[in-house]
Formats: sequence, structure tokens, C-alpha cells
Amino acid sequence: MTNNWQSISLGDVCKPLKGLTYKSEDYSNEQEGQIFITLKCIAKGGGFNKEGIKFIKKSNNRTEILESGDLIIANTDLTRAGDVIGAPLFVPQINGDDEYVYSMDISKLDLDRTKIDQKYLYQYLLTDSVRNYMRSISSGSTVLHLKVSLIDKLKLPLPNMETQMKISDVLSSIDEAIQKTDQIIHKSGVLKNGLMNSLLVKGIGHKKFRQTKLGDIPDNWKVTSILDADIQIIDGDRGINYPKQNEFFDEGFCLFLSNKNIKNDTFEFSDTSFISEEKDRLLRKGKLSRWDVILTTRGTVGNVAIYDNSIPFDHIRINSGMLIFRAGLTIKPEFFYFLLRSPQFKERYKQLGSGSAQPQLPIGSLRNLLIPEPPMSEQEEIVELLKTVESKYNAEVKQLDSLLNLKKGLMHDIFNQKVQIN
Repeated sequence: MTNNWQSISLGDVCKPLKGLTYKSEDYSNEQEGQIFITLKCIAKGGGFNKEGIKFIKKSNNRTEILESGDLIIANTDLTRAGDVIGAPLFVPQINGDDEYVYSMDISKLDLDRTKIDQKYLYQYLLTDSVRNYMRSISSGSTVLHLKVSLIDKLKLPLPNMETQMKISDVLSSIDEAIQKTDQIIHKSGVLKNGLMNSLLVKGIGHKKFRQTKLGDIPDNWKVTSILDADIQIIDGDRGINYPKQNEFFDEGFCLFLSNKNIKNDTFEFSDTSFISEEKDRLLRKGKLSRWDVILTTRGTVGNVAIYDNSIPFDHIRINSGMLIFRAGLTIKPEFFYFLLRSPQFKERYKQLGSGSAQPQLPIGSLRNLLIPEPPMSEQEEIVELLKTVESKYNAEVKQLDSLLNLKKGLMHDIFNQKVQIN
């Protein structure tokens, strides 16, 4: 280490204290007693999930007491992925002077505060290298368990106390910006969904409504099924020419979609597969035209995307677990896209989905779904309003990604001493 930094083991400044097991008779059915911090309270990014709180009947004999501000980590994960293993959390103040206890799935980090700043350690525990180390010392066939006895062997770069506090202040300020942006995104998402619900059912500026099977809609709107609307439904080619595994390539003439390419109601092209021009010519149906709307119907169902002019691929085909909706002259494709991704339709997909191991949306049921059909001019107004709101929402999401990447890069440089915090 250089300058005022030294390399130590976590055990030199910290002792992990594992929580205890509780029996069913220890739990309180009322929201009283001691607040029980469970594994579900810890989010993988170091956040706090208040829905994981339980209550334990008060006892003066317990030694695993926590105070607000104590630093804890998860030493168990609910899955084999290990997303939560080693994730740190400051115990928040929940209800004034309430006492906290914690489960055996959690370890309290008892620090020597004369040697290490608690906030500095918290930030270091969030780094990728530490999280990978925590996974490497975990074991288990179905659920991962962190070997607490090995935590103290974690190597820790440690500057003097003044530098530690400066580092934690810098990183905490970015955390505050991330938290504020995340809150804005949450509020914007609620607004976006509420506006989508309202505009797609009530329209813009209407005073006269009539009762339909979709509820009250503007008097001049139509209600029709997808089957009877000016919309063509096209499924993928499931015939003998359907591509085999050895006919997919990292590059090629035609992008062949899979469910991983449609996420969060948009296209995702970080992992793509292609087929040759010859194979493309052999397939009969399932090829996209610009402004087609795509819906996933098997596996992860109900994800939607639109093949607009921003998509960089000129040749795209769907797989057998998707459908293409091709709007005609009376339905604006973007209006139908927003309709299919609206909260109302997301709920309908859940109701229509069949099969627990491999959920599916049957094409026959989808054809019979009722949709509102406003005049084309109003469809265009609704689309422009929703696009404006979505643009603002996406800008906030992009800002959050930038902040997260900024912090990740800064953490790497700080803890590897590539930059100095003065």
C-alpha cells in the first residue's frame, strides 16, 4: 500500500456476531415487542426492505440486540444466485426507542471504532470484489450460506481515519443523489401508469361517456375485439424449417428474437442470435415489418415491444413464443403498443396465462380481448402525451444508471488507490 494506506484483514478491526434461531412461539402476532430484523430486510444493493420486518415477544435474556445505526450483513441467501450474500445494511431507526433483534441469517459487524469508520466499511462491502469474495466463501446445495468464520480473512485497504471519513462522505453524497433519483423514478412510474390508465380509458377532455364491457368510455369511442379490429395477428413459423441450434450465429442476415430480447416492454439487444439469409427465405411467417407490435406469449409472458424506426436491424423474426400485431388504417401502432403494455392489459395476461411450469397466452383468448378504439386524431394526441411522459421517465432512469456507474467506477478507483480523496 502507498501513502497512508495499509492492507489488513477484516478480523483485525471487526468481529462478526451471528444472530440466533427463533421458535414459532417467540413470534408476536401484534406489532409489538422487539423488532425482528430478518434476511428479507436486506436488499442486494444495501437497501432496507421494511416488509421483511417481524416482531418477537420481548425478552431481557437475549444477547443479539441491535441498535439503529448498527452495521449488519446477510450470511444466507434465499437462492443459489447469491445476490444478497454479504450485502451490508445499516439498521434504520424504525420506531423511536424500540429494541431490535436479528436472525441467524444475519451477522452484526462489531467494529473497533478507533480503527475503522463504519460508513467506510459499509461502502467497501458494496464493491464487486468483496461481493464476489463473499460468494466464494459460501456453500450450499439449494440455499447459499456464508461461512462466517472466514469473513474476518477478507482483505481490507485501510487509510487513516480522516481519509476514511472523507471517502465515506464522497460516496455517501452519491448515494443520496441515487436515492433521490430513485424516488423520482418511483413517483414518475406511478404517474405514468396512472396517466396511461386514464388516457386509454377516459381519453382527453370528454364530458359524455357510455357504459360498455370495458367500463365507462367516451361516447364517440368504439369497443371492439382484437379479432374484429383492423389488426392482423401473426405468429412465428413452427414448421420443419424452424432454426435448429446449430443454425444460430452471433452475426448474420436476420436477427432471430428470443424472450431475452424483449424486457421491460422494450427491445434489449445485449445478447443476440442471427440466422442466415438462406434460412430466412425458407421461413414462411413471423417476420417483422416496421411499426409491428410484438408480445411475448410463452415463458415470461406479456412483455411488449414496437419495431419503430429507432431499431437498427432491418431483418427481424420472432420465435415461436411470440406474436406480431400489425395495425391497419384505423389503429395507430403506437396507440396499440401503449394499450398492450397498460396495467389493465398486464392484469389480463395474468388471468389468461395457463401452465405453471411454462406459462402461455393462448392466441384464441387474445383475439377475443376487447379494446377501446378512439378516433385516429385522438389516438395520436394520446400517444404524444404518453411519449412525453415516458421520455421524462426514461431520462430519469438514464440519470440513475449514470449515477450508479459513476459510483461503481469511483469505488474501484478509490479502493485501488488510483485516485486520492483529499
